[in-house]
Amino acid sequence: MVLAPRFYFFLLSSTIVLVPVKNKSSIMKKFNIILWLSLLAFNGLSQCGFVSNEGYFGYFNDGSGALNYENDTECSYLITSPIQGGYLGIGFDSFDTEFNYDFVRVYDGIDESAPLLGEYSGSDIPDQVQTSGQYAFVTFSSDFSNTAEGFSAYWSCSTLSTLNECDGY
Repeated sequence: MVLAPRFYFFLLSSTIVLVPVKNKSSIMKKFNIILWLSLLAFNGLSQCGFVSNEGYFGYFNDGSGALNYENDTECSYLITSPIQGGYLGIGFDSFDTEFNYDFVRVYDGIDESAPLLGEYSGSDIPDQVQTSGQYAFVTFSSDFSNTAEGFSAYWSCSTLSTLNECDGY
């Protein structure tokens, strides 16, 4: 009689991993290896954080959480106002990057070819900037050495040419 091999399924980062298992002691060894590999892969994918959308406002950050951001980081965020013809305001709740080496840049459009609204580095919280349209493109880059806490930012939108009166915020 031939016994079919047993398989254990693991769902990690939207990927199903099929692992043949001969005995229970090998289950944990293989699971630990898979877990570490998936955490390394997931860390690389999630390093930049994400842009939240709460309707007329949202948040984004460097993705490091309570830790310092990583060296050699290259992140970009495209923020779109849900209001056709609206404007965006970009501001920072916290800001700490390696001065003159790690930068956050805010562009008035959909990519780096758009006009630069601001380039920020160091520990001073930048003033809020306003786009001329419904898109803002934000980049974050760090060099090969020294890191800091990073940044936490917010965006809000308006149909007015001044963000003193934002819809929904």
